[in-house]
Amino acid sequence: MNYPGFLIKRERLLKNWSQEGLCKGICAVSYLSKIEQGKAEASEEIISALFERLGIDWVTDEKLLLEGKKFVEDWYEAVFSADWDRCFNFLSIFKRNYSFLENSPFGVDIMLLKIFGKEETKPVDEKFEIFMDQRGLSLQRLYGGNFEEATKLFPCSYMFFRAGVSDYVKGDNAKALENLQRAYSLASEEGRTRVMLFSKLYITNCYSNICDIESMKRHGKIAKRIAAELSEPDLISTVDYNFAATKIEAGDFSGAYDYFSNLSEPSAPSLHKLAVCCEKLGRREEALLAIEKEKDAKAETDELKKIADEACEIIKFRLENEDYLSNADYGKLLLGHFEKCRKEMPIGYAKFHLPWVLEWYKANREYGKAFRLVCDFPQSFK
Repeated sequence: MNYPGFLIKRERLLKNWSQEGLCKGICAVSYLSKIEQGKAEASEEIISALFERLGIDWVTDEKLLLEGKKFVEDWYEAVFSADWDRCFNFLSIFKRNYSFLENSPFGVDIMLLKIFGKEETKPVDEKFEIFMDQRGLSLQRLYGGNFEEATKLFPCSYMFFRAGVSDYVKGDNAKALENLQRAYSLASEEGRTRVMLFSKLYITNCYSNICDIESMKRHGKIAKRIAAELSEPDLISTVDYNFAATKIEAGDFSGAYDYFSNLSEPSAPSLHKLAVCCEKLGRREEALLAIEKEKDAKAETDELKKIADEACEIIKFRLENEDYLSNADYGKLLLGHFEKCRKEMPIGYAKFHLPWVLEWYKANREYGKAFRLVCDFPQSFK
């Protein structure tokens, strides 16, 4: 691979220089173009001249390169093992001790790995793809949302896991289960325990989405066992939370109430679920108390907190207005929240509110909309 060509192209584009401006007095534009495309192995003299003009300090020390290679491989290992904490730790270590690797044969790898550590992962400029190996190109496709090609380029457990998560978010539970089961099987062969764990968690969520309680129990039990082995108590709690939330969707409000009412430090989403249970069980004052507590409770993300806040406002409206089904303000609040969940959240969030949306449509004789909704969520009405 023509790493000098990669560095020259990267720095030239960063400086917004033209090829003509860079190579003037050094080589022909057509020759520089071939160097940047990896089609020509230029002489050391030309490369040195181009590096000097661009201000590139090329790393050639064999000891540093050997150390850098191990660092890059360990970083990749953290990524494909779904070890998020290690990934962010590697990013910090890179900034402190290994920034020189950007001007080494591992420059394109560093470019891809640095993106993984960002909150929003977007693919790098496609001009650099000619310098990527299949592993790197699979990450590039992953960043671009092309999961099918990512799994073909580098068919490891992590790639199938990410494909399955994408399917889950879109609401395609059948395809999600297929990819997540494949991820789990591959992870067990690769020895990537965390990928096994996260795959099982999402498999559990998929069965929750289709209200298959028995399958959810079976896979959730395995997920909890792996989480215990990895000392991940928060993930064990996640399984219990999802199972209790699924009980609500299945109509077992007493069973869900037993879980949510006994949490020592309930989150905002947990208090929302408790309020739902109390409403359905006729515990009006307790429901209002849960809604009041939810205002000061926390959630994992700001978006989840906003979702819980809005959902609690909807419940409060029902509790304080017996004629809520004939109140346009209620319909606006409910349908607005429902559409927000459909557009911005995994499909399970919208699915949770289906009974109330259908109740609104039926009460207001909007049968066509109710029918279309049933068609949009067929697995919820089996």
